[in-house]
Amino acid sequence: MRPTLPPLVAALGILAAACGGGAPASPAVAEPPPPGRATASVSVDASRPLGVLSSRLFGANIDFNWNANGMLREDGKVFPQVLSALQALGMPNLRAPGGSSADTYDWKKGVGPGRHGYGAEYGFGTPEFLALLDSLGAEGLMIANFGTGTPELMAGWMRDIAKSSRRVTTWEIGNEIYGEWEKGHTDAADYAKRFASYASAARAADPKAKLALVLAPTMKGGGQDYEGWNETVLPAAGGLADVASVHVYSPWHDFFKGASRDTSVALMAAPEFWEAEIAKIRAALATTEGASGKPLELWITEWNAQHGDDHDWKQRSVTAEQMVFAADMIRVFAEQGVVVAQYYNLFGPYWGLFDRQGATDDLRSMLRLRFPPKRRPEDFRLVVRPAAHLFDLYRPLREGTRIATSVEGPSFSSRKYGSVPPQSAAPALTALAVRETRGATSIVLVNRSLETTLETSVRLAAKPDSRAELLVMGGAPLDANNEDASRTLSPRPAAVRREGDQWKLELPPASVARLRVGPPDGGGLVLP
Repeated sequence: MRPTLPPLVAALGILAAACGGGAPASPAVAEPPPPGRATASVSVDASRPLGVLSSRLFGANIDFNWNANGMLREDGKVFPQVLSALQALGMPNLRAPGGSSADTYDWKKGVGPGRHGYGAEYGFGTPEFLALLDSLGAEGLMIANFGTGTPELMAGWMRDIAKSSRRVTTWEIGNEIYGEWEKGHTDAADYAKRFASYASAARAADPKAKLALVLAPTMKGGGQDYEGWNETVLPAAGGLADVASVHVYSPWHDFFKGASRDTSVALMAAPEFWEAEIAKIRAALATTEGASGKPLELWITEWNAQHGDDHDWKQRSVTAEQMVFAADMIRVFAEQGVVVAQYYNLFGPYWGLFDRQGATDDLRSMLRLRFPPKRRPEDFRLVVRPAAHLFDLYRPLREGTRIATSVEGPSFSSRKYGSVPPQSAAPALTALAVRETRGATSIVLVNRSLETTLETSVRLAAKPDSRAELLVMGGAPLDANNEDASRTLSPRPAAVRREGDQWKLELPPASVARLRVGPPDGGGLVLP
């Protein structure tokens, strides 16, 4: 049972999504909480393992254009502040060279001497990407140019890379070919036919490489409807591929043209939609035998919040509400058996996990003048976005064992907005519990309510001398961000108390928390 909050509060947008099953904890208070507060409970069943929380869910995209959005110095080296942060996080995989720019990318311009310097369009190319993969010990996915390229162009690139590196394991044939905005856009039947030509060239160039087939999400509303694409592409080309590539964006509506609070409500409710959508895609893949004789793996090769195409760089996609959405999508990916997830994107003004201070103005100037303003390397200041801190919060949980949880708390309904359908009873609190490889148990708690503090009781059996640490991000205005390097949104210690096998804590509105119980080692944060 999930009690519904008062109608006025629900109308303002208290959201939710829950997971698991099991006995709920006893209520902590005898009387209803005051307005703006509610009770919730989480029960963790350590006897029910659910599988490993894979490190491969914490990958990212990197755009080669314009020195990788300013990540590369004029001498062709990645700024050391960026490299140190990526090494500390342990980025497991990177996808390149786009986004959509991949479908116009000529790899031959991104190799050889004379490419580096101020405003260099091809300064970050194949050698720089392979060097970055080596420095991170990471796996690479390359996107073949389906828009202006040919199977032969892709095959040459594959042979060139294979001569010096085995880091690039997978090749995706095109980016969002189902979309009218994409260079090379075509219908599903034509894509499947041409995929066969690319697959033949790829197998000849590098037989060990995996091939990724572009599938479309179901995104009715927000101007997008791709129904029928997967039903055509999978039977025709699925047997030639190893991986199915899907992109996840919500709410896919132009926030900057007449948006209301429904935007935030839809974003918080979006994981409910994606949970069902990913399950549907996985069911289709389970009956599709790939090139290896096994079902295609599901990779989410791009994901983030997306509010439309009006690029106001400091709005909504790097903020508190985006962080809450991202935290819960990681739970969805883990529970739905996604093999790889790659955040869009690694570095840059729009969506990047990281940016450099002042880069917003740099990019606007670049778009206006066709090249970025000149800045000295010593002026570089790293901006750590909320989602990067979120990856840091999850870092100790990677490769640990997910364990069962049940959640009880308030729920609400949301209206259809953009591509997110209406939700009638989405829970405000979600939880993902993991037994870490070092022995501690961590629970990531996401309060998707926009106004309500959740007085939360977590039932978790532990030794009498077990230590507990609570780190919380959020509780700030929904548009709060770290663009001035203020660290407004970064993990901060919060109070937690023990009552028997229950741990009592408070979750501010629109917040993410990590409760860690057990040995103190291994749970520290690595980002500044």
